[in-house]
Amino acid sequence: MQRDLVAKNIGLVGVHLRHHTGFLTTAQRQNQWSDFFQEGCLGLIRAVATYGENNPIPFAAWALRRIHMYVSRAMLREREAAHASENIGFLLDESAHARVRRHSIARLCATQSIESLGADDLEMINEPPPTIGERLREKYERAAHHAARMAQRRATERGDREVLVRILMEERFLVPDEHSRGGLRQIARDTDSSFARVLHCERQMASAIRNILQADPEFVELQRQAKENLFGVAMLIDNRLEARLAATCTLEFARRLHRVTPEFRSALLERLWAKCANELSVAAARIFVRLPWQDREEVLQPDAA
Repeated sequence: MQRDLVAKNIGLVGVHLRHHTGFLTTAQRQNQWSDFFQEGCLGLIRAVATYGENNPIPFAAWALRRIHMYVSRAMLREREAAHASENIGFLLDESAHARVRRHSIARLCATQSIESLGADDLEMINEPPPTIGERLREKYERAAHHAARMAQRRATERGDREVLVRILMEERFLVPDEHSRGGLRQIARDTDSSFARVLHCERQMASAIRNILQADPEFVELQRQAKENLFGVAMLIDNRLEARLAATCTLEFARRLHRVTPEFRSALLERLWAKCANELSVAAARIFVRLPWQDREEVLQPDAA
């Protein structure tokens, strides 16, 4: 079953390479096509191994993301190797022997079932960490969905705000390629709206997305890292960068906790409680037991109401 799924979708690797290696010279494509193709096959194999039967995402979409991750990592590795003599960046720890073995696994899966692979073999094709570009895109899409929910809650006399927002999301905000986005005039015709109304709604949503992203310290830090790093948005988010992002967010959390209004602070703590209630309960109990008895009494007092 899994072998058949790999065989039926092997063409996705070639499709991805044709669309994402256009910046390479003809000589580079001829020299590196085989390596990139094998890496794409590893991404396809990983997609098959992790795709559940009840997954609501179409398999092609699921596989293309993993193919892109593997090919992008291979391209980044090639760039790092090219600049190694200048000591720019850090080299990924992958020997030539390991690379050959990974490609052998890709060829092996063309004739055998994935279940026949051992644990060590599967470890060789684990998903690589995401790139800065992928994390930024994911954050943008999350911000867009949040902005859409806010826009849909705005009441209008016509009562079709939800439909207009949904079409703007599908035709404009979630389409990465600007040239492939639907035109505002066509959206106005499809929704029986005026051009001004559609434009106003789009501008409101775009402004909300910008505000959400500008308030996200991790998004701002990722943009800064992409500008300062040689590889830009193609830079992998390794453990060191993840730790830096976590530290940046923690500092911003502490700043907001001390400088915002009591109402906002309560909302902030409620959202934190929803994510880690057990850990917070243990930490709060450790703090509470060290309080003077007068403070413990005050904390446990019932509300005046």
